[in-house]
Amino acid sequence: MVCLRYLYLEETCITKLPSPIGNLMGLACLEVGNCKYLKDIACFVDLQMRWVDLYYLRKLNLDGCHISVVPDSLGCLSSLEVLVLSGNNFKTIPISINKILELQYLGLRNCKRLESLPELPPRLSKLDADNCESLNYLELSSSNVVKGNIFEFIFINCLRLHKTNGILEYSLLKFQLYTKRLHQLPNVPEGACSFCLPRGVSPEWFSHQSWGTTVTYQLSSHWANSKFLDFFFYAVIAFHSFSHSLQVKCTYHFSNEHGDSHDLYCYLHGWYDEKRIDSDHILVGFDPCLVAKEDYMFSEYSEVSVEFQLEDMNGNLLPLDLCQVNECEVRLLYNYKIHCIDNYCDALEAMFQATRARLHSMRWEDYSVMRRIYEFLEEPDFSKRVSSFCLTGDATPKWFSHQNWSSTVTFQLSSQWANSEFLGFSLCAVIASYSFNFELQVKCTYHFRNEHGDSHDLYCYLHGWYDERRICSEHIFVGFDPCLVVKENDMLSKYSEVSVEFQPEDMNGILLASDVCQVRECGVRLLDAKDKHGLETRLHIEQGRKLPAVIARMQAQRARLQARRAPRRYV
Repeated sequence: MVCLRYLYLEETCITKLPSPIGNLMGLACLEVGNCKYLKDIACFVDLQMRWVDLYYLRKLNLDGCHISVVPDSLGCLSSLEVLVLSGNNFKTIPISINKILELQYLGLRNCKRLESLPELPPRLSKLDADNCESLNYLELSSSNVVKGNIFEFIFINCLRLHKTNGILEYSLLKFQLYTKRLHQLPNVPEGACSFCLPRGVSPEWFSHQSWGTTVTYQLSSHWANSKFLDFFFYAVIAFHSFSHSLQVKCTYHFSNEHGDSHDLYCYLHGWYDEKRIDSDHILVGFDPCLVAKEDYMFSEYSEVSVEFQLEDMNGNLLPLDLCQVNECEVRLLYNYKIHCIDNYCDALEAMFQATRARLHSMRWEDYSVMRRIYEFLEEPDFSKRVSSFCLTGDATPKWFSHQNWSSTVTFQLSSQWANSEFLGFSLCAVIASYSFNFELQVKCTYHFRNEHGDSHDLYCYLHGWYDERRICSEHIFVGFDPCLVVKENDMLSKYSEVSVEFQPEDMNGILLASDVCQVRECGVRLLDAKDKHGLETRLHIEQGRKLPAVIARMQAQRARLQARRAPRRYV
């Protein structure tokens, strides 16, 4: 039987694999799923020295075999492409799995006791870890190998996974390598590429964000150039007793100032089977948008709206009482920006993920900042001076659409961005102070550039305090700069990119040492007349959300007062 290719032993009562199996030199597929009486240790020990003989084995299914320990000898199956270990009782997987260089699919569904995953094989393109309730750690590598045209990493109901670091950066790296492969091999068809994670893991490198199902932003002139790689998507989805298949339809609505428009769409694939979900999850995906690269017409559009719609795999819209998109974000990735995202530090990532979790839970910083900025815009002379204020906090409010974890944030400007509707720049810097005892102001320097190499610098100040204060905590400096020079100088409207650098100084203009204070995060948002109206609307919405909580607190306080005033009865 040396020519036997497929051996199916599923749902049989075998207690161990037959010993001659190691002699099946041509075996490509071995299915022993749901063999409840299979003694995992015995069968693997017997075959530990024989796995090397199974050189042509491509698929191994050990689903539901009550395996409590995965043997290290599994790494000897160097040609394995599909490995199914779902429904077993092991806590860890041996590090030898990264030696299976051809592995493309790893099934770990319903491994309830699985706590950690080692470094994954470099060519793994699909990982299904649905319902791994104990999973809390992943060892992520920076492999530069990519194979296949599909990337689907599913961590549904892995509610402890929010403690992990770098998983979104890992997904970005995978998308980046895949995009490069598309450019090198134009005949490779586009595939579905997405990562599904529990709510709590939040990316910081999405520059265009919105609350709801649609995000709209301006495009820079000739945005679809040779350096453009693809669109990255991020959606927060709330599930309510959900038990359906899922895909996310992303529709682009391109338009320009002449009234021309064009629509495109792509899909972020979720899952084909019916999964039971009762919590918020995020779906991250990308679209290389090859049509935009091939058709020069798209570079002339100056605005795009991306709409997210939840469907089943038959294309039917799913009702809002089952699932809905609460937040959506988009980023355009260019070749020269990749290194800025790949160099995130894991320790820094952990710290910012913790602060993001707090912001997601209450968003008070967002509300406070939006309210104060709106007050600046309502002042009669708001366009004549820089206004600023300071808050206690350790994270950039999400309202700032362009953010970075350092002292400088860089982003693209749309064509004719400095038009009559332009109001100014909203600026934000998170400053950490260490035994600080100085006066303080924040210098904000704009470095404008265009594709021809022309540049121009401007600056303004966010004022802190003139006296020497003793501070050992983090503060958020926020300001609004009407940037009158931009409005008065038509030349500045031709710049296509700007970097804003934040520098802490004393009131004499002397830079403060980094061991005294430093900028941890920074953010910028361009405001125009439409954004002012949207700001007013959002404030009303946020105030409406807070009103029931305020009323509840007032009622509780009134009940306590009435209880105090009630006459005492003595027995």
